[in-house]
Amino acid sequence: MNVEKLMTVEDLANVLGTSAKQVRNMRTRGQLLPPLDLPGVQLRWRRVDVENWIAGRSTASSEGGS
Repeated sequence: MNVEKLMTVEDLANVLGTSAKQVRNMRTRGQLLPPLDLPGVQLRWRRVDVENWIAGRSTASSEGGS
């Protein structure tokens, strides 16, 4: 079974070019994709979900600006 490493708050912050605190704030404001619901585990995201979310936001912003 191939289990990918899940992204932490710090990993997501690095991808987004921001701080872990800002990622937490963005999550609180509903500006991020929801994290996985894993009992007993702090916030985690699948890399593929993050990549798709970023790609979708990039497409939406470029369409709105045309």
